[in-house]
Amino acid sequence: MPHSYEKRLEVSLLYVFGYTYKEIEDEADVSHGSINDIVGDLKSGDLKILGIPMEEVVTLRQVSVEINKKGLQPAQALLGGVFFKRCLELGIEPASLDLLGDLVKKFAPGGFPAQDFFKVAFRLHTLEQSEGTSYTELGHKLDDYQATRGGLQKEISSLQELKAQFIAEETTLETDKVTKQLATNQAQAKLETLTSEIETAKGKVAKEQAIQMHLKAERQDLAVKNQELAAQLGAKQAALAIINKTGFSEIHLFQLRNCILELAADKGTSPEVFAD
Repeated sequence: MPHSYEKRLEVSLLYVFGYTYKEIEDEADVSHGSINDIVGDLKSGDLKILGIPMEEVVTLRQVSVEINKKGLQPAQALLGGVFFKRCLELGIEPASLDLLGDLVKKFAPGGFPAQDFFKVAFRLHTLEQSEGTSYTELGHKLDDYQATRGGLQKEISSLQELKAQFIAEETTLETDKVTKQLATNQAQAKLETLTSEIETAKGKVAKEQAIQMHLKAERQDLAVKNQELAAQLGAKQAALAIINKTGFSEIHLFQLRNCILELAADKGTSPEVFAD
């Protein structure tokens, strides 16, 4: 009994995908003879797979078989195709790929980070394109930059040393300023103390001057009183001289005085009235 178109198409696709006849028998549940018939129709063009030209059927199967043998996935095969195309664009023939790999292995040291190397190489290639210059010129520029950097680092070191000196000088000046300020404060305190002592001394002097003036006034009063007493003494001495001329003794004079006092008391008048 002939197989349906769907079954024949399934067998054809499994064939193109590189399946072995035994795998197709198990997968599609068809006999070995049926597979031969379907493959024959596929190669002759009696059976067509949409999108796959007849002349590429055998080639696609060979590719699929190789992919399966190497344990690769279709995506990896696609990446290999892209890589192959790029090699052709760069003028690297497929026969040269093994030689290129052998050269890399020969000159690369043990443990050489190939993955990192290709990343750096790609980055360098991108840099050359963006800068519009070659690797050699970039190397020269890098050398110039490094030389400039070295000079700048020396200038930075020199400026840092100069900054440290300025900081040290500023610290010294600040210390001197504090010391001078302390001395100024001490002098100010001493001046205030002396000013207070001077004011106290002025107060004492003013007090002494007041006392001196008071004593001077008292001396003047005493001098006046002394003059008055001297005058009174002179008058009394003159009176005493007159009395002495009368011949009265001191007892008689004392008795006379008492009589005058008693008489003044009786008359209610001053004893001086009798002097007149």
